[in-house]
Amino acid sequence: MRDIPDQLAAYSELLDQAAPSLEELTRTPPRTPNPRMRLSAAWAVAATAVVVLVVVGGLAALSRRSTTTVPPSDTSSTATTTTLAPVTIDLVNPQAVSPAMFPEGGHAFAGPGAVTVVDGMYHMLSAAYGDGVAKVAYAVSDDGVVWSQGFNQPVLDLGEAPWAPLEIDHASPRSVIIDSAGVWQLYFQMSWYDREADKSRTNIGRAVAGAPGGPWTFDVEPILRPDPDKPWMGNQVSSPSVVATDDGLVMVFVGGGKDGGVVGLAQSSDGSIWDVRPGPVLAASAGWERDSISRVDLVTAPGGFAVFYTGDTSSRRGLAVSTDGLEWVPHPGNPLMTTVDVPRASVFDSEFVVTGSSVLAFIENGGVRSDREVVVLRINVDLERAIDALVGG
Repeated sequence: MRDIPDQLAAYSELLDQAAPSLEELTRTPPRTPNPRMRLSAAWAVAATAVVVLVVVGGLAALSRRSTTTVPPSDTSSTATTTTLAPVTIDLVNPQAVSPAMFPEGGHAFAGPGAVTVVDGMYHMLSAAYGDGVAKVAYAVSDDGVVWSQGFNQPVLDLGEAPWAPLEIDHASPRSVIIDSAGVWQLYFQMSWYDREADKSRTNIGRAVAGAPGGPWTFDVEPILRPDPDKPWMGNQVSSPSVVATDDGLVMVFVGGGKDGGVVGLAQSSDGSIWDVRPGPVLAASAGWERDSISRVDLVTAPGGFAVFYTGDTSSRRGLAVSTDGLEWVPHPGNPLMTTVDVPRASVFDSEFVVTGSSVLAFIENGGVRSDREVVVLRINVDLERAIDALVGG
């Protein structure tokens, strides 16, 4: 599927082919020209242009159900072009989780929040909200595609965290793991405006429970705050994504400084105390990222790690891979996902789960002010192969 700039270029080419040339429009006929006839011709050309735009735009919309991203042929790495298969994306459920699934709260928005798989069953701690303060709803699925309401709705109110300010701009669950002791650990972000400091703040918190239905217990303080000694995360920390490894827990997050968002990495043995690496591990480097990274989702794969991330806006998502979490290589076909892959215009939060040789993507989709719901995409990408091709070789 072509990206928007490529579509506009294609539209322009079609218009050039459909419209008469300037010479034809201005050619003097044998008789004295009638100004009204020239004006009518000009309007006919304009009408033809509009029809072509509508038809081509409609064809583009019809192609949203499945798109393909092919690695560029002019990349400098021969190994990349010969070993990386094209990435395809399929829309498998346009309305997997909606606000109507959780009628108790009367919320307008439903985001994917945090998703995990336990013994083949998918669990979603969804962000159900309407006023910016997320109440965590619970949904279950046996295949990750068709979802149903869980129990005890909502299972958690993030606004009840003991360190939460009185006025919260936004709070959202972002990642969940089950540790070796069987404890559910939910990681979330919370944003508010600090009137005293005259600036916005975002911290990362945690809540734990013995089961997804709770009861949940918050940590007394945020587990990660902005650090003035690290300028790249001096203003805010957000978008936590945590995975369990043989060596402990690994978190990637977005650090915000004066130069925009970058990806940081932290490690922990228990989830309560985190050791943050001195510098960012991934920063914006391509034009589509617009000099900043705003969201990041971490998954494990054979041979290493993968992150799906957004640039300055959430409308496009790219992929980067790593063997150790410290050195990352972006996929040459980035951005792999754009708004043409979802039914509605705007994209917000996301969560990703690896399923064999593909990845299920849970995307918050809808309007800025209208209802939002979770759609499910299947990204057909072999992460093990991508890690080996981009990093291992």
